[in-house]
Amino acid sequence: MSYYYQGVIVADTQVAVRVAFSALDSFLLLRLTRLCDEVFGIHPGAPQTGPETFGMPEEGRYGRSHVSDELCRIAAILSEKSGFALWDSWDSCVGGWSRLYRHGSLIREITLEDDHDDDEEAAMLMSMGIAARAAYEVISAKRDGLHHTNLGLAEHGPLR
Repeated sequence: MSYYYQGVIVADTQVAVRVAFSALDSFLLLRLTRLCDEVFGIHPGAPQTGPETFGMPEEGRYGRSHVSDELCRIAAILSEKSGFALWDSWDSCVGGWSRLYRHGSLIREITLEDDHDDDEEAAMLMSMGIAARAAYEVISAKRDGLHHTNLGLAEHGPLR
């Protein structure tokens, strides 16, 4: 069975992330979670009932590429406020993709072929000011699906 994750990672204080999150204007239902320390994830999808539903309602409704485009737009917006944001996508069958935004602009993009690319992904996270230990915790949680167990901090629905 394939496991798929897609979201935006941002490092900042909880207050700053909550303020930025609440100001987002998106057609997606978004969920804010704490990944570790002062590292937060913003993910698409309905309230969680388990890993099998993570992100799927929004992707089923809008298509994976539209969700990816919207999350990249959100990463660019959040990077204007916090300095950096990382759009991140991981499929356990094919690998992943990451795009690093700084002050609203895409500055780096990588393709992750397998688990051996952890150092390259960790380097991107550390360039955001995330400590090495926390960077590897985020990577591990993402790949293992453990972010499902993290306490959701907020949900934000589409503004129409």
